[in-house]
Amino acid sequence: MVGRLLARAFISAAQTERRNGARPDREARETRAAVATPMPAPADVSGATSDRLLFGHLPLSGDAELTVRVTGLASAGYVRERVRELHDQCRGLAISPPVTFGAVVVQLAFGLLVATERITVRVAVCRRLADRFRSGETVGVVGPSRLVVLMPAYGIEHAIEHVRSDLADLAAIDEVEVVVSRVSFSEDHATTFRSLAGASVGS
Repeated sequence: MVGRLLARAFISAAQTERRNGARPDREARETRAAVATPMPAPADVSGATSDRLLFGHLPLSGDAELTVRVTGLASAGYVRERVRELHDQCRGLAISPPVTFGAVVVQLAFGLLVATERITVRVAVCRRLADRFRSGETVGVVGPSRLVVLMPAYGIEHAIEHVRSDLADLAAIDEVEVVVSRVSFSEDHATTFRSLAGASVGS
């Protein structure tokens, strides 16, 4: 019964995305060439500038944010709205958000890396996540050093193993501390997004 409800929830999500047109998950695959976006010379890139380059949001309408420049992944604003949608689906089906959905979280600690090295690491990690998750998951950036993957709860532990394996042989992150963990959905969307953004991290 729960499996059927889960299937209905994801079918509903897919139908919603088709009605609304292309979404970040699709664009992440179609626009990975955006990594070639020209950047200032290394000597001209400060820490603040690097964050603007990587996390400058492309306006959708008003204050809405859809994707993150360079990576093509979903922005924090889009992740927030997607979390709201998933909670609404659970409420409509009378199922529990914590049981139904969760997230893989990748937290990066850059240490003494300079700005251009941090950009290289962020883009490399974003590419690996975009390549790994191609089945309707939402892959997004919620902070300068924090990425999330929204997905069904039942597949998260397996996904974490894959992500750790994918990142383990990534030469670009040799000097970076990487923590891959699980964040469960809460009963309300606001609390879920705060947890995803880093207010609290699941084990």
